[in-house]
Amino acid sequence: MAKTYLQLVNKVLARLRESQVSSVSSSSYAALVGEFINDAKKVVEDSWNWGCLRNTVSLSITAPTRTYNLTSVGSVVAPNLVPNERSILLYSRDVTTPDPFPLTQYPIDYVQEQYDLASTPQTTPTPCGYGLYTYQDSVYIEVLETPTTSRTWKFVFKRPQDDLSTDSTVLLVPAQPVILLATNYALNERGEEVGEAGAEAEKKYLNALADAVALDRSKYGKDVVFTNE
Repeated sequence: MAKTYLQLVNKVLARLRESQVSSVSSSSYAALVGEFINDAKKVVEDSWNWGCLRNTVSLSITAPTRTYNLTSVGSVVAPNLVPNERSILLYSRDVTTPDPFPLTQYPIDYVQEQYDLASTPQTTPTPCGYGLYTYQDSVYIEVLETPTTSRTWKFVFKRPQDDLSTDSTVLLVPAQPVILLATNYALNERGEEVGEAGAEAEKKYLNALADAVALDRSKYGKDVVFTNE
C-alpha cells in the first residue's frame, strides 16, 4: 500500500520506539528521519528500474522536422518527463505497424555533425538514428534522417522521484524496503548498528528489497538488472 512521507517517517519512528509526529517538521529528530527516508529512497530507486518510475512518450516523426521536444509532445505517463540528474533512457523503438524495430541512439554531436556535412537533407523510409539532449528542463530528440512518410517512435525513460518534501507526498517505489533501510540508517546514527540488532535490520531490508524486485520483475524483468550495491 502506498505511503506518504509523513507515514514513512512515523513507521521508522515507531521502530525506533519514538513518539509519532503530526508533521515531518514537528521536531528536529523527525526531520532527520525524513532525511534518512530520502536517502533510502534513492538507494531503493537505483537498485532496480521500477515500473512505477517509467515515463513513456509516443512521438510522431514527420518530414522535414528534425528536432522534437519530448516533454511537450505525444503522451507522457506518470509522473512527468522533466529530467533529474538520475534519469535514464531505458529503450526506444519505432512502433509503426506492421514492422516495429529498435532505434539507435547516437551522441548528439555526431547527429548534428552528420546533418551539417550533408549537402541535402537526409531522408529514408525507415529512419532509426537519433540524438538526445536536455535544455531548460526539457528533453529533446534530433533525428539523424527524416522519414519519407510519418513514423511513430516510442521512448521509455526511468525518472527517479524527486526528494519527498511535504507530509502528503506519496512514495512511488515500494515502501517496505525504504522504511527498513531508513531504520538501519537511524540505528547507525545512534551507534546501534553493531551486534544482532544492526545485522537483523540490514537483513530485513535486503529481504524486503529482493521481494519487491521479484514482484516488479514479473512485469518488467527483461529490461533490467538488479543490484543491491
